[in-house]
Amino acid sequence: MAPELHAARSGPAGAPVVVLLHPMGHSGAIWDPHRELLSERFRVIAPALPGYGSSDGPFTVAGSVDALAHLVSEVAAGERVHLAGLSLGARVGLRFAADHPLASLALVGC
Repeated sequence: MAPELHAARSGPAGAPVVVLLHPMGHSGAIWDPHRELLSERFRVIAPALPGYGSSDGPFTVAGSVDALAHLVSEVAAGERVHLAGLSLGARVGLRFAADHPLASLALVGC
């Protein structure tokens, strides 16, 4: 069973979904300023990966991908999402993209 991710969510229902994945040593809260700006046009999801913030741990890439897949299916209901990851979040995002179709992918510092 995948760990449950705590995730900040904002934006209008029915809007395209953007998922923001944080770097090591942070949680989804690092994206709060970006989430606020993007939420005017998108549903923005900024989870804390397992072992970070309020999410259950421990962190593993595989566990993070499984938990993220569960969260995305819950939020996007089959819709392809836009995903951006920074550092550790980029590593998780790259692995996630290998098995899950995305609308777009942005990876920084992986």
